[in-house]
Amino acid sequence: MIDYAVCQISGKQLVVEPGKEIAVPYLGEISGLECDKVILISEKSKISLGAPFLKEKLKFEVLGEANGKKIRVAFYKPKANHRKVTGHKAKFSKIRLAKST
Repeated sequence: MIDYAVCQISGKQLVVEPGKEIAVPYLGEISGLECDKVILISEKSKISLGAPFLKEKLKFEVLGEANGKKIRVAFYKPKANHRKVTGHKAKFSKIRLAKST
């Protein structure tokens, strides 16, 4: 059983643990994810480190999608009386390490 692992998903290195949900940038409409870019795995206090990646693959369950917090973006041009306020909500996917690993 894996204690924790470090893997690269969407260009970001994330620490994953069994049973914990993590938020990653939006992956699209998929039901499962298999990560082949595993950097480190800790099993029973034994650490395996890749150079740069290990041969093991981790399987993830995609739990759903959600929107992040709204970011307010304001544009202002002095002396031209031009102001514009817009916002943006980044989309992300929630994933969890599958129990089979």
